Amino acid sequence: NDKVEKNRYDNLKIGDKGISTSSLKPYGKGVFNNKSYEIKSSENFIDEGKKIKIINILQDKILVKTTK
Repeated sequence: NDKVEKNRYDNLKIGDKGISTSSLKPYGKGVFNNKSYEIKSSENFIDEGKKIKIINILQDKILVKTTK
């Protein structure tokens, strides 16, 4: 079975929008599609409860920035 942890972001794509559920400084948590993920801000600091957008998905982290 090849579906180990490497496919844990399969249901996410660049451009998906979500909400930060903790302060990102730069690491924190966010929710996309009703699931919580460990994420990293591409900006310095993002407050909790902000609208965020995925700008890149790397092996072990989801990179986000604030969005309108």
